Amino acid sequence: MEKLAILLLLSAAIALGDANLTLLLGLEPLLKTEGTKESSCPSDWHTYGSRCFKFVSIPQSWADSEQNCLALGGNLASVRNLLEYQFMQALTKDTNGHLPDTWVGGFDAVKEGLWMWSDGTRFDYTHWNTEECRLGNDPATSTPTSRGQQSTLQYSNQDLSLTAAHQHDK
Repeated sequence: MEKLAILLLLSAAIALGDANLTLLLGLEPLLKTEGTKESSCPSDWHTYGSRCFKFVSIPQSWADSEQNCLALGGNLASVRNLLEYQFMQALTKDTNGHLPDTWVGGFDAVKEGLWMWSDGTRFDYTHWNTEECRLGNDPATSTPTSRGQQSTLQYSNQDLSLTAAHQHDK
């Protein structure tokens, strides 16, 4: 039932257009600054909660994407909950409404099947295939990627990326 509700919500968001996506997904309060506190995210980044996000549209391997994020002061994005995941999808959606394959910070290089986030936080988001570390079309299903590939992914693939960094109070 939860999957159906999410599917209907996302379908409605697409039908109504991008302007209403933030409102429909309940992201509007998190995108606004609280009180007089200003966002300390750079102007070309997007604020969500206490973090700043930047979509990098340069295709790179996972390792090169992580290095780029480190140079920008963050890491490849970690996903903490479904609303944050949907926010990330909204940031990466192209002008045609498609989700390009986009690296986030999940990896299992230390031990096959033992997933971790590159920023050191717990890998406990469960609304996707645990063998996937890119933003796919539907987090509530086991569809591995928007390309429809099987679960084995190549960290050398040249994909776009999403960087996340903690914002600092001004």
